[in-house]
Amino acid sequence: MADWLIQEVGRLGVDVRLSTYAEVAEIEAEAPDVVLTATGGWPDAPDIPGADLTHSSWDVLSGEARPTGEVLLFDEAGDHPALVCSDVMARAGCLVRLVTPDRAVAQDLGPTNSAVALRDLAAQGVTFECFQDIAGITRAGNRKQVTLRHVLTGETCMREVDHVVIEHGVTPMDALYLDLKPAARNLGQLDHDAMIAGENPFRITNRDGRYLLARLGDAIAGRNIHAALYDALRICKDI
Repeated sequence: MADWLIQEVGRLGVDVRLSTYAEVAEIEAEAPDVVLTATGGWPDAPDIPGADLTHSSWDVLSGEARPTGEVLLFDEAGDHPALVCSDVMARAGCLVRLVTPDRAVAQDLGPTNSAVALRDLAAQGVTFECFQDIAGITRAGNRKQVTLRHVLTGETCMREVDHVVIEHGVTPMDALYLDLKPAARNLGQLDHDAMIAGENPFRITNRDGRYLLARLGDAIAGRNIHAALYDALRICKDI
């Protein structure tokens, strides 16, 4: 899908500027009619005792953290990131146990994709455990002791590992959107009833504004690429 999207952007003559930092001044200098912010999100820190003893999946995938030995990967998202992170750590020689509070691993993926990914992870020695939440993490010498709580029964058990990695979704990086709102003709707001009906969602509420403003994807809430594309389709249909 990525290749097709890149080809479409080129075919449509979109002016793509990579490695370009933009704040309000840079955006307003372009005198745009419409501004869409798709600034994504940042790893959402889990609210659990001992969270400071963990790494995020972003830490691992960026290379900032390089876990070794036994790793407990806790996945609350059920999507690609935890699977990719598991694969990276398993290929690096880690013994990975993927734990989720859901009733199935990778439950937000379709059955075709998830079956292939889980098969490949299992072949690398990755193990899986469902219906478990993390109640807390403490130090155990040079290792970490993780208290898991069964989400249905409330029963707890302990797992001692070398590292704990957490995929907890993202929190929106919406600072740019918030900075742009005061000068927006719609003050950054959308008419959701109109958007659902397939109509223009922009309503002019600031006559002194200079552009229409909306945000897409993880800049609204942590979701996936399909949701971001659907946002763009509905918002941009009639502009």
